[in-house]
Amino acid sequence: MTMETQIRELEPWYHKVTLPDGSVTPGKIDTARKFDIFSECLPKDLSGTSVLDLGCSSGGLSLAYALRGAEVTGIDSKCREVEQARFLFDSCGLAGSFHQDDVMNAWRYGRFDIVNACGLLYHLPYPVLFLDQLSYVCKNQLILATRISPEEGELMNLERNASHGNWWFPTEDCVLNLLTIAGFEGTRVISVNGDRSNMFCTATTGTNNWELHDSENLLELLIAKRSPSGERIVGSSERNDLPKP
Repeated sequence: MTMETQIRELEPWYHKVTLPDGSVTPGKIDTARKFDIFSECLPKDLSGTSVLDLGCSSGGLSLAYALRGAEVTGIDSKCREVEQARFLFDSCGLAGSFHQDDVMNAWRYGRFDIVNACGLLYHLPYPVLFLDQLSYVCKNQLILATRISPEEGELMNLERNASHGNWWFPTEDCVLNLLTIAGFEGTRVISVNGDRSNMFCTATTGTNNWELHDSENLLELLIAKRSPSGERIVGSSERNDLPKP
């Protein structure tokens, strides 16, 4: 079976990626150009660095990390896109681990030096809990890209669109503040496009060096810590070493 035939059988593609033989996947997002936006924030050599690509889609950004030597794990909710990511890595002779799963289960896969979360935050109904989770999963650096609202101030607009899976469009200031609340430090805006509808930023993990005990559910623990009453959530453990809200 030719490369072109294999690519056609995996359509539709979201990522446009050029393979070693010159074949190109027919996606609308050029991931090489997208990676260039934030690549200056990363070491040129990522050998021995673990990367978690959340909402990895067709695997184009996962591939860009792997080509720098990173050990990549990708998670996406769509079976077809996980298959596409595996195909890309196989075609390039690279090892990668890809899973069909909800990104809210990222904590079950361990902790990673770099977490990539591009084009994901505004699709999630619980963005605060998601970022809280990342403060545990991410050991060093977070790369975050999201749709934003062009308004000023710390606002998060509800723009529910079931057909596109959209929920929240935060402003730039809101995104930065949410990262700080979640425990990230050194937050820096990398790029905001001309109409202020998209932003890229990076942040480093703070002092959240606690470990998850066996049989504990991270999300339950985080929800308990955010509870206004401070009451214990059924099924969660009493932990005093988690970051305070």
